[in-house]
Order: sequence, then C-alpha cells, then structure tokens
Amino acid sequence: MLIIIIAILPAMTAGYLFNRRFYINGEEIIISHNPFGIERISVARKTIYKKFSFSGSHQEFLVGDSKCEVDYYFKQLGLSVGITVRKDGKILYSDK
Repeated sequence: MLIIIIAILPAMTAGYLFNRRFYINGEEIIISHNPFGIERISVARKTIYKKFSFSGSHQEFLVGDSKCEVDYYFKQLGLSVGITVRKDGKILYSDK
C-alpha cells in the first residue's frame, strides 16, 4: 500500500505545484501554489499575499498605477490548479 501511495503522490501533486513569473510595469510578479494549498503572490521579491485555499481564490493588488487581479481555480476534476492574471481588466495569462 505504501508503494502505491509513493507512486501516485508525485503524479497528483504535479498539477498543484507551480511558479509563474510575469513583468507588469517593469516589476517582477511571481505567482505560486504548492501541493499543501498555499497560494503566494510576490511583487519585486516581496510577498504581498500568502494564504491557504481549499477551493481557489481571487486577489486584487496594485502594481504602480495598474490594478492587477489573480484568480486561482481548480481544473481537471480538482487534480490541478490554474490561474488567470488580469491587468486593468485585460487578460494577460490564463490556464483555461
């Protein structure tokens, strides 16, 4: 039984572990999620948001004069997490 769990765990966590990097108004934005449900957003290497989420979330923050939004959501029957990033209402990136 333990061998099966060890074999399945990496396959299940691969969709939950990610680290995306964007540049908005010359600032580096890092958006990450880990297998334990911790969502993190860093702007210029400073963490501005860190939270546990079981069902996804929506975050808004400012980078310079631009309003940015990040949506975390579950996809593929809950086996992985995706994000949508918007700047001033326009989609910059989406996993959908």
